[in-house]
Amino acid sequence: MILEAARNIVETQGYQALTVRAVTSRVGYTAGTLYQIFDNLEALLAAVNAETVAELGDSIVAQTRDIKDPKARLRKMSHRYVDFAFAHPDRWRLAFEQIAPDGGDRPEIITRETGAVFDCVNRLLAQAAPRLSPNRLKNGAAAFWSSVHGVCHLALSRRLDLATDQPVYVVLDELIDTYFAGIEKP
Repeated sequence: MILEAARNIVETQGYQALTVRAVTSRVGYTAGTLYQIFDNLEALLAAVNAETVAELGDSIVAQTRDIKDPKARLRKMSHRYVDFAFAHPDRWRLAFEQIAPDGGDRPEIITRETGAVFDCVNRLLAQAAPRLSPNRLKNGAAAFWSSVHGVCHLALSRRLDLATDQPVYVVLDELIDTYFAGIEKP
């Protein structure tokens, strides 16, 4: 119930509106009760973020699992990533752009959920370019998905139009085509 209320606040009012008071007033709990479940607001934020990243990952897998061609699957994954960000902009921003106020490390569950997406990208790149070393695959997956994330961020913040007048999906497709042209060279 607490997570649902927190997620709803982020979805309807933005992540800046997510406070202990806002959550407790929605669920009828006291702050003390909330703190018995979550150590602090950062722990609640981490739980919301973990839920968001898991939902995003599940959505990407569900929408792409039947696509056999690695390049086509990565294209669909990148499109689904942008679709999710535009459908849930404040949850996406909270999960991927906010830094923990205490400067601490990203919670392990976020690392695990994000790692699953990178593992999938790594496997698809390995299928597409089997001659690449494991280190190049790992770095290539990070570079590829970081580029997708950057395009998504620019589009969501309405800054992609500073670089191009093309829709975000055209830019993503160009990114993917260019990336594959580079790794497919002997």
